[in-house]
Amino acid sequence: MYFQFIKFCLVVLFTIMLTSGIHNAYTFYYGSSCQDTDEEFKPRTAGSDEPIINQCNFNWVNFFTIANRRNETEYLERSDIYNFFTITTLLLVMQFLRKIQKQTAVECDERQLTASDFTSRIINLPRDFTDKQDIDDEIKKFFEKQGLPGTELNVQQVSVCYNVTGKLKIKQRLKQLKIDKLKLEHTKGADVKAKVVPIENEIKQLESDLRQENKKFAEGVGVNKDFEGEAYVTFETQQGS
Repeated sequence: MYFQFIKFCLVVLFTIMLTSGIHNAYTFYYGSSCQDTDEEFKPRTAGSDEPIINQCNFNWVNFFTIANRRNETEYLERSDIYNFFTITTLLLVMQFLRKIQKQTAVECDERQLTASDFTSRIINLPRDFTDKQDIDDEIKKFFEKQGLPGTELNVQQVSVCYNVTGKLKIKQRLKQLKIDKLKLEHTKGADVKAKVVPIENEIKQLESDLRQENKKFAEGVGVNKDFEGEAYVTFETQQGS
């Protein structure tokens, strides 16, 4: 993409030079508004002390610019026409370059395949699973046998969507208890230890509950009430087989 960007820049520069750049540079070079002198002021007439300002010195900076023909209306109007033609041409060229860039992006995306290219989002799944059923496994079996009639699909992974509000509440409570414990440990008093012990016991209990929640979601058993009816199914290929 980087080298393509460089090529596009060269195309734009070439278009500008071809449509108006060469003409304008050639026309302005033969102008007469810039004087071939390095003096900023020069006398208006011989022997006069009243100076006039030389507004444009003819040098390597401005002898290709519009300043060299600033007093010649005919050439300036012709230059405006060429500039307008350049803008119109650039609009068309940019649309063409944009089309090429989109095609290149699609080709690059097809060459770099990831798991997301073979993953489908499945919604409105039934929620009548029992506590003894493995939701992930049941969905996998269904799509392998009945996902595409007449073809056995190769399902690599099933990611089920659950409502984890309860798990998040446990983590939030744990975070708050650890903060409270840290504050107590930095205070002085005879009853500090007595206050810390109940907090530590609750932390241990919540950590155990959190491990159970993680295990439950990982196994996919006993979480039918938390199932959201949505899953992401990853196949081995784009065709699914």
